[in-house]
Order: sequence, then C-alpha cells, then structure tokens
Amino acid sequence: MISLLTLSLADALALLVISVSEAGGVPVSLSSTYYALDRDGWIFQCLCAFAAAMLLPAWIELSRPGLEWMAFLACMGMLFVAAAPAFRLRLEGIVHYTSAGVCCIAALGWQVAEGLWDVTLWFALIFGTLCLMKRKQWCWWLEAAVIGSLYANLLRLAL
Repeated sequence: MISLLTLSLADALALLVISVSEAGGVPVSLSSTYYALDRDGWIFQCLCAFAAAMLLPAWIELSRPGLEWMAFLACMGMLFVAAAPAFRLRLEGIVHYTSAGVCCIAALGWQVAEGLWDVTLWFALIFGTLCLMKRKQWCWWLEAAVIGSLYANLLRLAL
C-alpha cells in the first residue's frame, strides 16, 4: 500500500513540476500542461492515469467503511480528465471540466468525511492566499492544494 501511494505521489509531483517547467512558470491550470507539451500531450494523459491507478487501491484501503465510493469517484474523475485532456474542444471540454469537478469535490468531501479537515483547512488557507495573490493561476493553485492536502492526509493515515 505504501509503495502504491509513494508511486502515485511521485507521479503527481512529477506532473506538477512538469506543468511549471513547460509553462515557464506557474500555468493557468494543471490541465493546460497538455497544450504546453504540444505533440507530447500524451505525457500529461499518462501521468494523470498512472497517478489515479496507483492511488485508487491505497486510497480505498485507507478509507473508512462506507467512504470508499468517494475515493473511487475521485480517481475515476481523474481518469476521465486523462481520457479527455483537450479541454478547449467543445465535447472534450464538457467531459474534462465535469470530471475535474467531480474529482475535486469527491477528494475534498472524502477528507472532510474522514475527519481530516485540519490538514485540508491549512492547505486551503495557504493556497487560498496564493489564489488571491496570483489570480491568473488560481486554478493551478487550487488543484495543487487539493492534491497536496489529499496526499498529506493519506500519508498521515498510512504511517
């Protein structure tokens, strides 16, 4: 379980680092990395799908009974984001934005339902401040906060 969680975390961190380096700074959103990579957009898709696939078993195992569905829903949302990365296209955009929203809401909902709101609140305060300071990149900072708080809470439960 720890190894799957570590692989998923390393992959998610790689995705965050690649998004910043390819955009030449903090991009508008994590998903905009798909366009920044030009012909290598498949890298974004593979990183998203791999992170979700490695995360799902560990997340379900760490969940309290009755809350596993939220972990499943969040990971499926991330897989659909990977499957529909071209958010600027009409149909893919609908799938992408809906899936990203489901992923975010399910991940945050799980953290609150698990009683892990303290770490989530700290991430929200820190990254919320960054969202206000860097208004153009608010979405990237929001995504980083959700990803960061989720992995921090999962590692807290696993260790």
